Amino acid sequence: MIQEDERDDVEYTLDTGALFETDEGEDDQRSADAGAETPDQGDPSEPPPLPDELTDAPQTDDGYVIAYEELVDLDVDTAYNRVRQTFDYEAPAQRLHAEGAEDIGIYHYVSQPGAYYSLRDLTDIGDDQVVLQIELQREQDRTRVQAAYHQAFGGTGRPEDHAPWPSDPEAFERNLTEQLEGALE
Repeated sequence: MIQEDERDDVEYTLDTGALFETDEGEDDQRSADAGAETPDQGDPSEPPPLPDELTDAPQTDDGYVIAYEELVDLDVDTAYNRVRQTFDYEAPAQRLHAEGAEDIGIYHYVSQPGAYYSLRDLTDIGDDQVVLQIELQREQDRTRVQAAYHQAFGGTGRPEDHAPWPSDPEAFERNLTEQLEGALE
């Protein structure tokens, strides 16, 4: 039988000083080692460095290359429906593993009917698979459309070790522009 000690005035202390003695400087080295990123892992939500052809391209704050920005003569809801069909964007309820894809930055779906839409997902444009984000914002009876992208990076190896992307930046942006303009006619 275990009895509880009913005294509140008892204080306990434990001297751990001798248990964790290390050589001076060893803690600093351990901290530096722990903070260093291993070369075989990357952050999948971070875009890899841009190829030389795109270093001067306009970018979003998150490092996405802005490939298209236009004001189109469509209301925002019509533009949204056309873009959604053209690029197969799925609402979170339709998409498997939407939360996991959101967590690593390859998917999001923001919908404010009549005012604003922001869609992001993996998509194939020509020979390249990219994370494509399209923003649609109402401006009176027209819609401001912006499309931006970065490489789909799975987190294996280092981003800079992968082949340059897109494989042909000019052809990629031409294909993307043609698809968007076709959707928004």
